[in-house]
Amino acid sequence: GVGFFMAVPVFDGAFVNDGGIDGGLHGVQLVLGQATGGFTNNGDIEGVSGTGVWISAERWGSPDARADIRNTSSGTITGGETGLWITALEVFGDLINDGVIFGGGADTGLFLDALLFVGDIINGGTIEAPTNAVALEIGTLEGEIVNTGTIRATDANGVAVALVVGN
Repeated sequence: GVGFFMAVPVFDGAFVNDGGIDGGLHGVQLVLGQATGGFTNNGDIEGVSGTGVWISAERWGSPDARADIRNTSSGTITGGETGLWITALEVFGDLINDGVIFGGGADTGLFLDALLFVGDIINGGTIEAPTNAVALEIGTLEGEIVNTGTIRATDANGVAVALVVGN
């Protein structure tokens, strides 16, 4: 099952986890048309056999009201396959990891697939997976990718960072 699931056309608010969320498949799964608020994890989220956090949105934030996706220094996101999976047409806001994101499957601790990403992607924590610890597929990126933490691929021939950015 899924620890927390939400599917709505418009999510007008913020998602904040300060405790623990566990699911046999996914920890948190958000399927949204548009999200106007941010996502903050201060606790532990685990998807035992699937994804720790899976976000699918047509539009996350807006040009006038950015919505950050943040895993704080006290946050841990763990997935049996993928730690944090984000797919969106448009993202307006920063993606910040200061905690731990771990994917235990074939690849990806953090996977981001967006046609347009307006914001920065910042890792000051730890992201780990067997390979493709960070995999970014972005059509247009208007921002920076910054790592001051640790990104680790644990397989002998694993890729730590895989970037496909159109611009």
